[in-house]
Amino acid sequence: MSWKTTALSLLEPFGTLTFRRGFPPAHTDITVRARIMGYRADELVGGIQQGDRKVVAYGDDVTFDPPLKAGDDVLNPVDGRPLNIESVDNTTGLTDEGLVVYYLRVRG
Repeated sequence: MSWKTTALSLLEPFGTLTFRRGFPPAHTDITVRARIMGYRADELVGGIQQGDRKVVAYGDDVTFDPPLKAGDDVLNPVDGRPLNIESVDNTTGLTDEGLVVYYLRVRG
């Protein structure tokens, strides 16, 4: 089983999130298989604040060029408010198959 297949099997039950780049009316939205979660109390270190969320996003679905970066937005699946991407980890999910998943820290 490949890393990409494994990542998809873990993310698929959680559905998709909308990622946004730019400002209205010229913004671009993409739909990405992803999962949004809260941080545990013991993870609130190194700049992570209460209320921040972590997002795991499937790398092949990200079609922005350049790829995801701080300042892009993820739309909150509950109320549609934009959550700002504070940091992007595009190395932890890197395998010999390429970038499998992005790990993001978002703040609303």
